[in-house]
Amino acid sequence: MRVAGGIVLVAGLLLTPLQGAGQAPPSLPSDTTPPLERALELLGGEDPLEARAPLLEAVPQESGLRRTALLHLVSVLDRVEGPARGHVARAFLLSEEGAPEEAHEALMGSLDEVRDEDRVAVLALAAFVADGFDPARAEEHRSWIVEERPEALEAPEAALLLARYRAPRMSLLEETAEHVAEVLTQRPDHPMAPELRRELERIQRLLQDSGGGR
Repeated sequence: MRVAGGIVLVAGLLLTPLQGAGQAPPSLPSDTTPPLERALELLGGEDPLEARAPLLEAVPQESGLRRTALLHLVSVLDRVEGPARGHVARAFLLSEEGAPEEAHEALMGSLDEVRDEDRVAVLALAAFVADGFDPARAEEHRSWIVEERPEALEAPEAALLLARYRAPRMSLLEETAEHVAEVLTQRPDHPMAPELRRELERIQRLLQDSGGGR
């Protein structure tokens, strides 16, 4: 593996198809291929949804934003249909090949082909891709999510990452705190809600210390 543009790149993206179970040599069982490599091969196939199982299998082997990005990818693949699913798969493969800007462009281009209720999931994935080459663009995407769709499943995570990114800029903290509070109102039982509440408390303390809190 190598790292480029904030994305972990996997060598050997397109793998040679495995032989059938009856023909495979005993020393090379079909389950030896790492799950992420199998997923990448399937994402390039006719039905990207076939990559779902190996993607989920690969999740415990990753950490941090990388792990979250894989989960977002699975969520998006589950929710979008038709050509949009292919656009999403292609975007992820582009990011793996070290072309995050092209991946981001592919995701943004797919927004017109997905259902309105699925656009937040695609935009959240686009934000993770943008983290690797343009954090300000990622901020823009997450800001739209928390402002326009605070009830969305992706909103708590977007709010948390947005708050952390904006932390050094005191001028934006009050507005950020308001959006975080609204997301918590909409998604109080989300798995990330406890962490988001702690982040809100931290922001409120900063505002109070600076005299900017209400």
